[in-house]
Amino acid sequence: MTNKIHMPLLNGIVQALVFTFKENQHAEKALEKIFKSNRKLGGRDRRFIASNFYNIVRHWRRVLYVLGIQWKDNETLDLSENDYHKICAFWIYKEGHPLPGQFEDDEQRFEEMLAQYNSLDKSKLIKEKESTPNWLNEMGQKEFSDRWPQVVSAMNHQAPIYLRTNILKTTTDDLKNQMDSEEISTEKMVVDKDLSLLKVKIRKNVFQTQAFKKGHFEVQDGGSQQIAPFCQVAPKMKVVDACAGAGGKSLQLGTLMKNKGKLIALDIHEWKLNELKKRAARNNIDVIETHLANSKRIKKLKGMADRLLLDVPCSGLGVLKRSPDTKWKMSPARIEELKEIQKTILFDYSKMVKVGGKLIYATCSIFPDENERQVAKFLEANPDWTLEAEQTLLPSKQPFDGFYMARLIRNS
Repeated sequence: MTNKIHMPLLNGIVQALVFTFKENQHAEKALEKIFKSNRKLGGRDRRFIASNFYNIVRHWRRVLYVLGIQWKDNETLDLSENDYHKICAFWIYKEGHPLPGQFEDDEQRFEEMLAQYNSLDKSKLIKEKESTPNWLNEMGQKEFSDRWPQVVSAMNHQAPIYLRTNILKTTTDDLKNQMDSEEISTEKMVVDKDLSLLKVKIRKNVFQTQAFKKGHFEVQDGGSQQIAPFCQVAPKMKVVDACAGAGGKSLQLGTLMKNKGKLIALDIHEWKLNELKKRAARNNIDVIETHLANSKRIKKLKGMADRLLLDVPCSGLGVLKRSPDTKWKMSPARIEELKEIQKTILFDYSKMVKVGGKLIYATCSIFPDENERQVAKFLEANPDWTLEAEQTLLPSKQPFDGFYMARLIRNS
């Protein structure tokens, strides 16, 4: 058994779960709220709360199952605060910690629950074992057939931290040496001839390092890092990242362009573009120009882009390692709404690409309705475009998050 857990830590996990499941807040925001209201929590305590909270969210249905709580899609479970405390107490018991005093009488019951929890590993009850809502399990089985258990299982593990080297300032090997000198152990991973990255072996706060403050790296999943090279950019091109967000892919595109040319980053949220400006300054990338995305800006850029990246809003069902609460907050109805948004962006924004230019459509989903089928519908309606290449990154086949990318050429 490991160290005994004191009630303030247990209460922190409980409160984060309440914010997430009862008040429908995003997991990341729930944790931020907990930490802001408990400024005295040290780094170790914060890591403990965050790690156990995310793991409970990841395995939520499985935990409820052994507690005898029946799952129903699209229904908010009427759990009491005592239920949340029991869930957390069981989890830390499962993790090998002695129970806080008020739960010591539950030890025999928890031992029985633990045996039932572990027995699910050999069970065919995929929904309960892999903790998925009914609708997601049905969709996964429909699209992936007998591959679905491997796919969903791969997404039920915590995502490692991956670092993308800013090749304008350093090399991956030199960055590894820098991180070693700051007592952060990393492993070099060569994805292909154009991409190598670093995996952090033991989770630490890499944002406090001098290497980060000097702009020598960005934290970015290894799957996400493969989208920018897929765009086939080069120096002096005019590139548009039309759904830029806070700009992780914009920054990588800027490095691949060797900071030469023009990169226009568009987004509907000004605060995200402001964050991109700060990151670009730290990375010493000055080819990025930011603008709010609107019909006027799209019209102004008509037929001008050598490359257009559309990393469109999507279900996020490829990045459940990183955002496990997405599977509990997403729904088939919301996916239908997102598919319409994707279609509109693809049809409207494609006008920015010049003849001979290329459009890259990307999502962090692994489901064909948001991916191959969206592209197929666009190509059917636009015969002046052809598909050059497409790729789906499955978490069950590589150690990264799940992504889709397609590269289309405008012929006339």
